[in-house]
Amino acid sequence: GGGGGGGGGGVVCVARTPPFLLKLHEIVNSPETDSLVRWRPSGQGFAVTDVEQFSAHVLPAFFKHANFRSFVRQLHFYGFYKVLNGSTTAP
Repeated sequence: GGGGGGGGGGVVCVARTPPFLLKLHEIVNSPETDSLVRWRPSGQGFAVTDVEQFSAHVLPAFFKHANFRSFVRQLHFYGFYKVLNGSTTAP
């Protein structure tokens, strides 16, 4: 009778988290960057509090550039969007 259920030899696919998202998580969670970027009170987003300092000090420490606009483009690529005063603006 019927059961089926295939034996061994299966392939396990593990999705890898993109490096950008790993770096973003590290940046936002780091106590060293709290004065420049932090989680929003809801925990459902983050805020960069000083773009100039963030671009000059944080971006070059994690990426090969200090360009905030490039950083924002990457955020949009991964589905992040800007929130202003509680309303959302899609890219």
